[in-house]
This record gives sequence, structure tokens and C-alpha cells, in this order.
Amino acid sequence: MNNIQAQLQHRHRKVLKVKNRDIRDNSSSNFDYNLQNLLPQKITQNGIKNQNIQMNQNIFKNLDTERNSGVMQYQQMRNVNWDRMSTFKQNNKAQEFMFNNQFHQIGDQFQLSNLLRFQPSLQNTQQNTLPKIKNNLYTDNQSTIKFPDQLQPQMQMLTPQMRMNYKYIQKIPKCDDDEQLIQKQSARLQNKKKYDLQSSIAFEINSLRTSCKVSNYKSEYIPAMISVKTKENQTEMNERTIGIDLICLIDKSASMMGENINMVKISLLLLLDFLGEQDRLQIITFNEHAQRLTPLKCLTEKNKLYFQAVISQISAEGLTKISSATYIAFKQLEEKVYRNNVTSVFLLSDGQDGDALFEISDQIRHVKEVFTISTFGFGDDHDAQMMTSISNLKNGNFYYVKDITLLDEFFAHALGGIVSVIAEQIQISLSLTFSKPLQDLQISKTYGNVWKQRGNVYEINIPQLASGTRKDFVFEIQIPQIYSKIQDQERVVKVLEARLRLKDPQSGEIIQKSAALNLTLFNQEENVSVQEENIDVYSQYMRVKGTEAIDDAKRACEQNNFEDAQKLLDDMMVQLSKKNNKVVQRCAGIIQDLNQAKQATQSTSYNSYGSKQLCQIVVNNNTQGGMNSVFSLDGQQQQQLNPSQYSNLTQQTMLKLVQTKKAKY
Repeated sequence: MNNIQAQLQHRHRKVLKVKNRDIRDNSSSNFDYNLQNLLPQKITQNGIKNQNIQMNQNIFKNLDTERNSGVMQYQQMRNVNWDRMSTFKQNNKAQEFMFNNQFHQIGDQFQLSNLLRFQPSLQNTQQNTLPKIKNNLYTDNQSTIKFPDQLQPQMQMLTPQMRMNYKYIQKIPKCDDDEQLIQKQSARLQNKKKYDLQSSIAFEINSLRTSCKVSNYKSEYIPAMISVKTKENQTEMNERTIGIDLICLIDKSASMMGENINMVKISLLLLLDFLGEQDRLQIITFNEHAQRLTPLKCLTEKNKLYFQAVISQISAEGLTKISSATYIAFKQLEEKVYRNNVTSVFLLSDGQDGDALFEISDQIRHVKEVFTISTFGFGDDHDAQMMTSISNLKNGNFYYVKDITLLDEFFAHALGGIVSVIAEQIQISLSLTFSKPLQDLQISKTYGNVWKQRGNVYEINIPQLASGTRKDFVFEIQIPQIYSKIQDQERVVKVLEARLRLKDPQSGEIIQKSAALNLTLFNQEENVSVQEENIDVYSQYMRVKGTEAIDDAKRACEQNNFEDAQKLLDDMMVQLSKKNNKVVQRCAGIIQDLNQAKQATQSTSYNSYGSKQLCQIVVNNNTQGGMNSVFSLDGQQQQQLNPSQYSNLTQQTMLKLVQTKKAKY
């Protein structure tokens, strides 16, 4: 016993050893105490056999209060690993515990290892991931806490304050209690013509020029792109039959007090107005721990009253642990009984969590459900780079909300993109044909982070596609040097083939399309007229090149090289200004973004709001989604009365409704 205490004191930690695991508490009267995984086995480790171990509040001094929560840690004597999980709340019924965090020893420091395992039941002894344990903690008829018999002597030694703290223990219930779906049917809807997905989607592959002169001394580079374009869905909101499952993760940490949390409540109530009985909503709040406020419930008129009551009770306190909320959300997605047509997650936070991205990335690997994540960052203190990276995990959008009064408008825009989804599981492949004389043609560069190369095939996967939108995936092709003369039968060459595969979320029908890119070749000495460039390809090429310049400028600002950042943006603006008015009009979106970026990269602006605005522009321009914030010269975020460049008809309509309603007050 003395040896164990000596080792723990050496690390400034005093704990009760229970089956090679620790129980920790803080003696502060307001400190949450965690009890979990107390296995009904005798304590035999290192010769300790059912001893009455003297415990008092002094035993719990000098503990790590990194997140101001009672963190359960488990130590193994030979290989020190620290397991961590969220606090569980006692609800007078059998408990179910899930464990998933670990600590690693780094020198003399113990740090959170960011390993949040989504499936703890898959035990791995090297990672010390624990299985799910049921019914180790239960209540009697008098609602007092009872423990396994083998642990009763030790538990009775706890101080009254520590026993009182057990009431904070939260359970994570099994998430299979989602409400059965309601199919929206009416005579009017049955007679209405269905949105024809096959004829409403255009799939193309184009290049800036369709002809080129080959050279025997240099290669030529030509921009090209794959495009997926969808027609607008003219269905009215109240006639929509496709249902959505929406899970909202709401930061309720102490920094959200006041206007922030009130505006969040208003925005959540806004969702109730736009969603119908075929849709389901779930609300999860989080600070240092997450709480599942509701299951997935259909938004009937009765349930809307229920959600109004739940939303009104949300209050702010505590710290920030984002992955505790995503853990429950992803668990819900995996365990739900009924699957709706479309699924999405909204994450709202105003804080920073350095572990979140790694933990959520690890969690998300185990989720098979098709869904998107849209993130909303509030105020000046949130980590915009982290929030954009989280949205990138599932091809979502990032909304920067500096002015909290605009949150409901951003909410409406994001929701409009979800309710107008007409296809899911979009898969695109691009392959080289190796046709002579261009058998050595290569794809020299791709733009954006969605491309994955597998040998000579390039693949793109996105979870959802909305009506009235377009997705353009830009790349460059390298025409190799050709030393032989081009013969007439070799002039027209098919150089690339593209294939599209997607799923109708309502019928489950699989739709496939294909497209090809042909180039016409000429010899260097041949006299041919100059071909006009494809304006559509050029405007999208400028979008990705301009976004690349903005990203480079952001990196320069991170190194305090503000002058270099400004020069990068100026050079891009000069390149655009050399084109004719027709081209400039088609590039209006990226020109506005470059002007906003130039303002954001000034030193005073960058430190105030610019860094977050630049993050937003880059991620939304790459995904062609979301709504880029616009700031005035004095740094005030502006209400956007004109449609943003990536808004479809549904998003514009919903945004206008919110703005009109606000204007009345």
C-alpha cells in the first residue's frame, strides 16, 4: 500500500485504487464527482483485500482540474494510461456506461491523447479501451445510491459531500428511442409531378479550350473541370415530402450567457417554423459534458410544443468539450431505428477546444450514416480553423457569426440547403484514356480537398446534393511534348472519361451518368484561328485560384507578413481585371471575396475578425456552399439582402422570410 501511495504522490495525485483503476474527486463543494465501471470483484491488486481504506477530503487535493470536472482516470502500473469519460447523471434506473478517452504519458506530463473511441465495446488491450458495463450502479426504492456488494465497505468511507455529488452522475442511454417516421401524404401531393432526378441533373466535363497546338519542346497546361448541375425544385415548403433528421449540438458553456444563448434559443425556435411532421429534430447541449435533451422526435404540432418547452430551459454554465456532444450525436446516428431521407448535424459553439478535431475525426470513422456537418462559430473567441476543419469532415459549411443577431439568418440559410437535398452518396470518378498520341497526358493539379487518387483514377465523394446548385471540381491537364507530326486521323482525341453515381434519397434509385473530354490537336506550324475560351470554365478556375490566393494570404498573416498577404491578393485582382466585362461579371463572386479578404488582411482587421472571415471564405468557396460574411470598412458584419453566390431558391426564400419577420420588430 505504501509503495502505491509513493508512486501516486510522485505524480502529485492521491487516489483510491480499485481493481487497478482510480476514483478521483475534488474537495470543492461544487465539484462534480464521477463514479463509473466499479466492477463487482474483490480488490486483490498488490495485496489489498477488502480493506477499509481510510478516505477523507484531503485525499483528493492537488488533482488535475484541467476541465473543471471530476475526471475518472484509470492507471495501469506497468504502462501508465489514463482513461477518461464524461460525467454521468443518476436517473434512478439501471445505468449504462461508455468509456472512450485516454491519457498518454509524455515525459512527466499527462495530456489528453485525443483518442475518443466510438465503439468502446471493441476492446483493445494496447489502447486500454474498456467495454460497455451495465447495471453496476443502481438505485433502490428510496432512490439512494447502492453499489456492488464487494465495494460497499469502501464506498461507505466516502464523505457525505462526496456521496451527495453522486447525483451528478449522468447516463448515456441507448439511442434507439427515435420516434417512428410520419409519411406526409395528401391528395394534392399525390397529384403533383415528382422532381425527376434523372432529367434534372446535368453532368459535364469541359476544358478552357477544346483545341491546342502541340509542341516538341514544351508541355502545355489547360484548366478543366467536372460539373454537376441541378435544376431548381419548385415544390413549396409545405408540400415537401422528403424528410430530414436534424441533430443540433448547442454550446451552453458560461461564455454563452446573455445575448448569445438567447439568440440560440430564438434560432432553434425558428427551426420549428420551417420543419414539418415528416422531419425529426434532436437537441444535445454541451459544456464540459454533453446532455441529450431530446430523442429524435417528429415535428408534429404537439411535439413542437414539447420542443418549445425544452428550448426555453437551456441555460449557460461550465466549460467547453465539443466531442462529448458529437459522441452522443454519432451514437444516435448509428443506433436509430428509423432512417429518414436526409440527415445533418448543426454544431454551434463560441469557444475553443484543442482536442475536438482529432477526437471527432476518430469518432466519425465508425459512423456509416450519410450526413453533413455545418458549423456555426460565434463571436471573437471561437477557433474558426477548428470549426472549418470539422465541417470539412463531412463536406459541410462554416458560418461565422460575429454579430449574434444574424444567427437566425445563417440558420435559415443552412436549413434551406438541407431541406432542398435531392440526391445523396454522390460518387464521381475521373480516369485517363491513354489514347495516342496523348498517351502521356497527365492531370497535373487538382483544386480543393475532395479529390482522392487511386492509381490513374481520381475519385470524389460528397454526401448530399441540393436542388438549384452546382458543384464544379477544377483541375489542370498537362499536354505532353509530341515529337511526331499529328495526322488527320489523330486530330480528335478522347483524353478523359468521367462517371457519376448518386442515389435518390426518397426512392433509393441509383442514377448513373457519364461524360468525356475530347481535344482537337494541331501541329505547331498550322495556321488556325484562336479559339474563344470557355467563360464558365474560366470563372470557376478563377474561383479556385482566387481562393488559393486567399488561403496563401491567410498563411502570410499568420506569420505577421501582412504586406505579403496584400500583394498576393493585389496580383490576383490584376489578373482578373485584364479580362473583358463579360468575364468580370461571371467572376463577381470571387472579386467580392478578394476585396473582403484584402480588408481582412490588414493588421487591425485580421486580429479582430479577419482570420475567421478568411477561414470561412476558403472553406465555403471550395465546397461552393454556405454564405460568406460581408464586413463594412469599420468592421461591422452586414446583413446580406442580396442572394449569396451559393444560394438556391429555397435558401433565398427562407432567408427572406426571416429578414422580413425581423424587419417588423
